[in-house]
Amino acid sequence: INAEYHFSKGHLINTFGVSDSSLAIPMVSGVVAGFAFWTSNYPFDLMKTKVQASKERVSPITLAKQTYQKGGIRGFYKGFGVCLLRSIPANSTVWIGVEYTTRFMADNGW
Repeated sequence: INAEYHFSKGHLINTFGVSDSSLAIPMVSGVVAGFAFWTSNYPFDLMKTKVQASKERVSPITLAKQTYQKGGIRGFYKGFGVCLLRSIPANSTVWIGVEYTTRFMADNGW
C-alpha cells in the first residue's frame, strides 16, 4: 500500500502541478492506495471471513472452490463495493495523519 500511495502522490504532483503541501494530495493518494490494496486482497479477506463464519471446520481451498463454482470470479468480490466505500474515509484520513506527522517530526528534528 505504501508503494501505491507514493506512486499516486508523485503522479498527482507531476501531472497536475499541485503543491506537495496540499491536503488533497494525501487524501486522493490514500484513496488510490486503498483501492489498489482492497482490489488485490479482497478475495483473500472474503475467504478468511467465510472460514471464520463457518459453523463447521472447512478449509479455505474448499470454500474458494465452492465460491468459484457458485459465482465465478465475481463470487470472490461479493460485497466489494461496500468495502471500497468504507475504504475512502479510512485510507484518506490515515494518510493525512501519516503525512502531517512525518512533516511535523522532520520539521522538529525527529
